[in-house]
Amino acid sequence: MFNFVWIRGSLETKVQQRYPFKTNKRTSERAEEEEEEKKKQKRDNMKTIEFENKKYKLPCDVVYDDCELVEVVNPYSGQKCILPRFARGVYVAIKNAEVDGKHKKMRKLLDWFSKNFTDEYYTLLD
Repeated sequence: MFNFVWIRGSLETKVQQRYPFKTNKRTSERAEEEEEEKKKQKRDNMKTIEFENKKYKLPCDVVYDDCELVEVVNPYSGQKCILPRFARGVYVAIKNAEVDGKHKKMRKLLDWFSKNFTDEYYTLLD
């Protein structure tokens, strides 16, 4: 019984070596292409908001994409700053990524926030 399993396993290996399946490679290449296309569409669909005569391309989806000013408090130091609602949405996304352990996404959002709202970045996140 054990010999049958061993022989069958070795025969399957020889068949795979002799007739490699190209469909798996094509399928994986196509899946990668589709994934890249989805990423490109997502980048192209990012919302651009104009605030104080400057255009901001949002790095993520936010719930509120208007420019109403709101007060945000640093939970650790108690310092306050004023942000437009779309920037507060990015701040919330940063905190959520931190909690979820998504460090790559958090780094991307932090870079955007520090570039566009430098003073607020040092008040809230530094």
